[in-house]
Amino acid sequence: MSPDLHIPTFNVGTNPLIGYSYVPEKRVTLSDAEKKGILDACEAAGVHGAVLQTEPELVALFQSYDFAITGVVGANIRPTKEFMTGVTVKGILKEIQEELNVLQQFSDLRVCLHGIITDALIRSQNQHVLSDVLTSLRTAGIPAGTATHFPGDTVGTLQDAGADFCVCGFNPLGFMMKPSLEITLKALEGVHIPVIAKKVMAGGWLTLDRVVPFLTEHKKLIDSCVIGVSSPEEVERTFGAVRTVFC
Repeated sequence: MSPDLHIPTFNVGTNPLIGYSYVPEKRVTLSDAEKKGILDACEAAGVHGAVLQTEPELVALFQSYDFAITGVVGANIRPTKEFMTGVTVKGILKEIQEELNVLQQFSDLRVCLHGIITDALIRSQNQHVLSDVLTSLRTAGIPAGTATHFPGDTVGTLQDAGADFCVCGFNPLGFMMKPSLEITLKALEGVHIPVIAKKVMAGGWLTLDRVVPFLTEHKKLIDSCVIGVSSPEEVERTFGAVRTVFC
């Protein structure tokens, strides 16, 4: 594990900032001023971290703020049979190099490999490649973690591969917690690397009255959370409620 690893307890997610929601009727198009208003509210609420991919509009937005950035890389890799046959560390690093170049303008940075490539490497029994990619990133001075869509099956392997941290779904619906909620909770009991809980609102399908009791019951399994918000009021309401779990 990187000796200087620090992950903020509260992180803002960025799907709402690019107009995306898993619930179609909740998708909104925000102006630049509205986006800045959300981030201003996050800073005021003590939300010190952000988890983002390298869309130019997001990078430009966060440049004028002082968030601790967890940059997700590798989302554009398509793990086709052809790509995964003979996959190499060099090949993956080449695929993500442009994203790394973009992210390295942030002074407080850790990098997270997207679940699409993480899960593919594990399914194809290329854990050694994953481990070497993580080692290469750390050698370059970047704390390196992984995301996964199959945490019940993969978190132990990710830990063994040397991930500094893991980002995975964590909610009472089991959304993005394959193969099941119960198996994932059991698997997380054996993990000692930091776990960033994502999709705690199940992509917008849940309300805080269901989320907070679940997080409270299982808070020993997670170290921090990332939540997307679409207004300053939602920042105050959501992070205010979730803060009671961690504080």
